[in-house]
Amino acid sequence: MASAVVVPALVAAQRLCTGAHYPTDVLGGVLLAAAWTALVWWVVRPDRALRGTSGSVWPAPRS
Repeated sequence: MASAVVVPALVAAQRLCTGAHYPTDVLGGVLLAAAWTALVWWVVRPDRALRGTSGSVWPAPRS
């Protein structure tokens, strides 16, 4: 799990140091990745599986 943070951080630092990207480009990428991660986390919600409830974001139909 740590490599999921460390490797992209090292790549971002390398891109800044070599002048391949502006700092705002890297910041934009970080913010986009954080937004995507939050969205996926909200949809999947692994804590629901631990409680035994449905993993769906939609309520179960009533019978």
